[in-house]
Amino acid sequence: MSAAPNNGGAGSGPREAWERLGTWGAMALGAIVLATVAVVVSGWSLARDAVTLRPESVAPTEAEVQEGYASAMEARLAQIRGRAMFFVPPAPAEVAEQEEEAPEDEGPAPKPTRYGGPDVVAVANGAVWFSNERRVAVGDEGAGVRVVSIDGSPWSVRLEWRGEEFDVQVFERTTDRFLNKEDGGT
Repeated sequence: MSAAPNNGGAGSGPREAWERLGTWGAMALGAIVLATVAVVVSGWSLARDAVTLRPESVAPTEAEVQEGYASAMEARLAQIRGRAMFFVPPAPAEVAEQEEEAPEDEGPAPKPTRYGGPDVVAVANGAVWFSNERRVAVGDEGAGVRVVSIDGSPWSVRLEWRGEEFDVQVFERTTDRFLNKEDGGT
């Protein structure tokens, strides 16, 4: 007896079915398997979340709210205090230690050879304005400085500081050279 011809019908094995799918069929079958896995995983997460209870939200007490405001305010104040524009920063530790170790008294301090007092900011109305926000009139003393005279306002002033008189230049006088025709002036 002869074997029945295989016409691709029933009775063909998985190997023959796989060969009949071809490349595109195998790719489609793989995509279906991946989609099924994704649906099952998502469905499992959805089912678990649908069954579990959601957490209750607890409103903060008034004390907790005030504490939060206070801590936020302290953080902002620390930020502002850390800016040199608003306060004079403390000396570094090394300088502070050196200042604490005061030298022994060696007699009278030597006379200064150049002016080292507060900077002159402006001269107006017979008074000198200093960088430490003090205004001192001619003949008066303030901020450790005595104003002796105002010479050629606003170009320079004569100040007495630590017992010595100094001519302190406020502005550099440059207008004379601009007025000369030889220097390119008008």
